[in-house]
Amino acid sequence: MRKIFIIIVMGIFLLTFVSSFTTLGTFKKGTCIQLHQICDDCNYVNLTSVTFPNSTIRNLNELMTKNGNDYNYSWCNTTDIGSYLYNTCGDYEGTHTCENIGFEINAIGFESTDARSDATSRGIYFILGMSALFFTGFLLTEKELYKWSFFLLFALFFCIGSNLVFISIYNEIGDTQLGSVFDKLAAISSYLYWFCFGLLIFMWVFTTLASLADNQRMKQAEAVGSQTNFRY
Repeated sequence: MRKIFIIIVMGIFLLTFVSSFTTLGTFKKGTCIQLHQICDDCNYVNLTSVTFPNSTIRNLNELMTKNGNDYNYSWCNTTDIGSYLYNTCGDYEGTHTCENIGFEINAIGFESTDARSDATSRGIYFILGMSALFFTGFLLTEKELYKWSFFLLFALFFCIGSNLVFISIYNEIGDTQLGSVFDKLAAISSYLYWFCFGLLIFMWVFTTLASLADNQRMKQAEAVGSQTNFRY
């Protein structure tokens, strides 16, 4: 019901403002964005208030910066996930005229669409499927180097898949008590990913250097006629 009311209000004010934004778009949490209003016959446009996703209203009455017919205001208070509304008022044709404009804030800065949701779901299934494949390799492989490489690859893909799931849930729930839990889980999975990635690189670099050192010692032993019976 509230959304229908907002649409009706926007349609009425569209007749008085020559050009306006019904929605500003979707932006990433924690970034600064430019709040816009366009009016070709205004001497001023003020940003009067911003409504947060939790319905808190911040009254501002700040003069927006004019650039031709475009009026803008830099807004950086985007720490809450969800839908925002900002209200602008100007003297269009000498008449005090106001309009509400919306924008969305989420964790990744992309608008949620059915196509993108389907693509994300398929990506998550593929990543988790790869993690299951690597875990199977870990169980079936006996050589230690390959065995633990498979395990770390399983952990990498599992962390990526978990991170995508947690971010998707967080975007849907928003900044609630439950949403903050999934936000923290997404951060933890990201840290674990980089830890496993670093461990995998370290293991292969160490193994390569050890192998090169063993080969060098073997060549030195063969050069002096010593018996060599070691291989890495």
